[in-house]
Amino acid sequence: MDNPIRYTVTKALGLPEHTNNGMTPFMIVLITSITGLMSVQMINGYLKNISTTIRKSGHLLSDTQILVTGMLLGIILSGSVAAVLQLAVFGVFGSSHSTSIWLILLFTFLCCMTMYFQFKMITLFLGKWGILVMFPINIMGIFSSGGAVPIATLPLIHHIFSTFLPARHMVDGLRVMLYYNGKLQAGLGISLLIILLYFVLFLGTCIAVVTRTYKKEHSKTKATSTS
Repeated sequence: MDNPIRYTVTKALGLPEHTNNGMTPFMIVLITSITGLMSVQMINGYLKNISTTIRKSGHLLSDTQILVTGMLLGIILSGSVAAVLQLAVFGVFGSSHSTSIWLILLFTFLCCMTMYFQFKMITLFLGKWGILVMFPINIMGIFSSGGAVPIATLPLIHHIFSTFLPARHMVDGLRVMLYYNGKLQAGLGISLLIILLYFVLFLGTCIAVVTRTYKKEHSKTKATSTS
């Protein structure tokens, strides 16, 4: 009792308070993934109904205009979801963040757009059957993201999906931005680069489909006017 044991508790990693057990990045990516899938379906349904009404009224409306409108609505909806997420996560629930909320907002916006154009690309190629592919991709992307359970403890199938789906890199990037001061050396640089590559790939594919549709319509219109 003359020499009591003394100890000091130190946060070795320097993590902030209110980390929600580290689940905040996973929940943000979960919402962005589900939103991307649902947004494609809702926008497609809305445009289908309104385009049918417009065409019945005698107005000309090309497939290219419908596709471009859908892509623009997807971008607007992605921005809205990203903004609402910031208000909910940091405003309502008071989650900690070690980086500027504006930077997190931009990163979340990029994630939302990437998810949207991923599912949009599938829809453009598979049409109404695309939903049968989108749901498994959405589920496997969420489970293989490593946000809720470490990837090392998951079955092999999840390791395979984590190598080519963007959700894992989104969780890693958000984790660095929320808990590790948003340092590029902590993994944010790699995550950001990979997500940007995915975004360019998905968006570029969608633009290629729109361009092909426009050329078909243009050539058809030209042939009709010539005849």
